[in-house]
Amino acid sequence: MLTNNLFTYPLVFLLLILFSRIYIVLAKKYNIVDIPNERSSHTTIITRGGGILFILGLLLYFGISFFNYPYFISSAFFLAIISFIDDLKSLSVKQRLPIQFIAIFFTLFEINNTVSIPIVVIIALVFVGVVAINFFNFIDGINGMLGLYSLSVISLIQILNSVEKIIDETLIYTLILSLIVFGYYNFRKRALFFSGDVGSMVMGLTIFFLISYLIIALEAPVLILFVIVYLTDTGGTVIKRLLEKKNILKPHREHIYEQLANEVEIPHLKISIIYALLQFAFGVVALALYNKELSVQLLVVFIMILIMGIVYLVLINYFKKYLEQ
Repeated sequence: MLTNNLFTYPLVFLLLILFSRIYIVLAKKYNIVDIPNERSSHTTIITRGGGILFILGLLLYFGISFFNYPYFISSAFFLAIISFIDDLKSLSVKQRLPIQFIAIFFTLFEINNTVSIPIVVIIALVFVGVVAINFFNFIDGINGMLGLYSLSVISLIQILNSVEKIIDETLIYTLILSLIVFGYYNFRKRALFFSGDVGSMVMGLTIFFLISYLIIALEAPVLILFVIVYLTDTGGTVIKRLLEKKNILKPHREHIYEQLANEVEIPHLKISIIYALLQFAFGVVALALYNKELSVQLLVVFIMILIMGIVYLVLINYFKKYLEQ
């Protein structure tokens, strides 16, 4: 197969670099930029929508794999379209949600082609998936966060997959290459472009697909630890805003990483590295336990969520006192 050809990955890498250069030129020409406002963590105008590289990477994989995972790739493609339109002109939730539900459904249908999933579980996971990709959409707020965090998660997935051989490794390596190219522009003190919804939503869907596939195939719920850091930050922030009777759909900068950047003024890249390393550490725990008994896995997940919840509350209390000083 072409996917095993020695020149496949260098070719993919070069094409992604070419696409990135073309996109920057087009984005500048058509004014696809992010203008900072009161909730932004940046102060200069930056090209938006650079995460288009992720869907381009998936489409390249789709071609070189001779159309593997058609339902998932199609879902990612249509989700990318609606998300890119949202980057250009804000769409209402009613306009975005139907595509998101359809994308999650067909992504699960892709998994179901290999591993049978009860219909009740599929229905439940559709709602979980829509929440998950919208949560993931929140982590593009500071330089390096989306790229490094995703690279950490994808690396954990590849480590596990190298043993279990469940997912086509060409897909994983293509994702890694797209993240490296994206990181070249984004992992900087002054980023050259941001992911935009098109990148964060597509990457969120992709990680949901990969982790769900592994959890279902291996019957290993402990693999949810692969994304526990972002789940804690975004989930905790949503719950906090609900308790404060705030609109959870309204843009804000109350996530832990945003407060570390904007209030404590820790450099963006340091925060992104900390998040990525912390996530990798939790992932290593999951890798050590994924083949243990179900009761052991669930106990570990419960303990880890409890610990992360306590850490979240401690940090929120710290920020509150910090701002009062």
